[in-house]
Amino acid sequence: MLSHQLILFKGSVGHLKNLKSFEFAFLAHIFSGIFLITDNLFNTLQNKSFDIEYCLRKISIVCDLIKNRRNETEFLKIFNNAVALTKLPKPSRNNANMESSYRILFYEIIDSILMQLNVRFNDTDRLIFLQLADVSKFKDYCGIFPTCALDNLIKTYSNIFHNVDKLKVELEVLYNNVNYHNLPHIYDMIKIFEKDVLKEVMPEVYKLFSLILTIPSTSVSVERSFSCLKRIKTYLRNSTSQQRLSSLSTISIEKLLIQQLKENEPFYEDIIDIYASKKDRTIELIYKL
Repeated sequence: MLSHQLILFKGSVGHLKNLKSFEFAFLAHIFSGIFLITDNLFNTLQNKSFDIEYCLRKISIVCDLIKNRRNETEFLKIFNNAVALTKLPKPSRNNANMESSYRILFYEIIDSILMQLNVRFNDTDRLIFLQLADVSKFKDYCGIFPTCALDNLIKTYSNIFHNVDKLKVELEVLYNNVNYHNLPHIYDMIKIFEKDVLKEVMPEVYKLFSLILTIPSTSVSVERSFSCLKRIKTYLRNSTSQQRLSSLSTISIEKLLIQQLKENEPFYEDIIDIYASKKDRTIELIYKL
């Protein structure tokens, strides 16, 4: 017990030493300034907006703001703030000029972030066609049809949408119907299509909206996709040996199906009956007399 506490104490001392180091203070100042800029972009993308042009403008503004921090004045400001908080490490034989080393690190961080932003959002302009499903602009589209968005769709998915004229007519009919001007989201439009059998009347529009709902247009969507992928990997890892974890993985992956089952009244009764029929069960759902 004493040995374990000693190990924990030594580990805590080591972490505290790292937090008080010059390198930690220097990096914290760099990233705190960058995160103040990127937080606004993150909140914009968090909304899962179909206004891709607006998102592109926000991305461009963020990149410009980060580029503006890539200068000697900004580096010296961060470097001096870190020195004021901690002590500058003593230069070693292999690293005589510490300021020069941290200057290189500063520029590498800025350049790396700019490169990653460019890679991450490089193809975002190909998603302009998502504006065709922006329910908040249906009223505006009555007067001015989003031709650029339609052209972008045909350019990106020419192998899927062959009858462009039919698609345009269906969209015009949809945009001019005042009943669809106040819908909160494209999901609600799909529900109406399926409920009123409109997918048979407007097959091209239904195909378009179904396609759009499968595209992760924001960073959050991508994160959720990877989160699901992680759950699937967990499922594959556990399915061969641990039945309980395998079942939990299935429930996590098929959460939409579980939600639909919950809406069915006999669902809970069936679960109770299954537990009651088992001889060995941890929870006694039926009391024996």
